[in-house]
Amino acid sequence: MAALERERLEEYHTLLQDKLLPMQAERRDKLQKLDAQVLEWKDLCDRLQTFTQHLAETRPAAAAEPLTARKPMKLEVDVGQGFHMHARVAAQDMESKLVINVGADVFVEMSIVEATAFSRKKLEMLQHSMAQARDDLLAVNTDVTMARTALLALDPAAATRFS
Repeated sequence: MAALERERLEEYHTLLQDKLLPMQAERRDKLQKLDAQVLEWKDLCDRLQTFTQHLAETRPAAAAEPLTARKPMKLEVDVGQGFHMHARVAAQDMESKLVINVGADVFVEMSIVEATAFSRKKLEMLQHSMAQARDDLLAVNTDVTMARTALLALDPAAATRFS
């Protein structure tokens, strides 16, 4: 193998090992984190929608009817580590404010309507970020494929070392 080909082979190998593969792993991790956040916010949107529907169904027919006349809402609550428990929300608590984590561990008190609008907007933003992250990963995957193809063209024995 000529010295020039050997030098080129080392350049592609260094590019692949030191830059492209770590970048690929970083982009893949970012995409997985965004995917988890999207699922979490979708779940919140679904729960808020269910909660809002339940509120509409249980509103008292007459304004004079007390809040306690409404039926309580039954929920299954994730208490962490994959454990769930059943809970009931009393009717008088249904119209109180919710505390929502808006990011960076900042919590804001919102009404159900505000929380629903915020969660939908946050979900849209996360889905946009996820699409961008997917495009970034695709671009890096293409670069990795091209570098591997160049390595194989220079040295067919590299197939076992760089796959």
